Amino acid sequence: GRVSANEYKKTSKAIKVYARVRAKGVCERCGNNAPFESIEGPFLEVHHLLRLADGGPDKPENVAAICPNCHSEAHYGVNRNQISTNLINIIQKKELEVVNATKQEF
Repeated sequence: GRVSANEYKKTSKAIKVYARVRAKGVCERCGNNAPFESIEGPFLEVHHLLRLADGGPDKPENVAAICPNCHSEAHYGVNRNQISTNLINIIQKKELEVVNATKQEF
């Protein structure tokens, strides 16, 4: 079914919050600490690995919480395709760890 604009915003916000919590204040690409504290916690930008405009899902495995430098490079850098591939691999590995940790708790 179709998702209302309000539902979509809630999902989108929840995914962003999730990505930032998963990152624990550390850029999921370069491994450096977030550059500063914002009012919402460590400042990391949420980057879609497959752009929503290209049909990428708004799901945990499709987003990375990265520092502003990595985010800019992911969009405008000459190596952006390689960065995208590397981020997809990093996030898939992290999500597997989350799933495995969750299984062990139950």
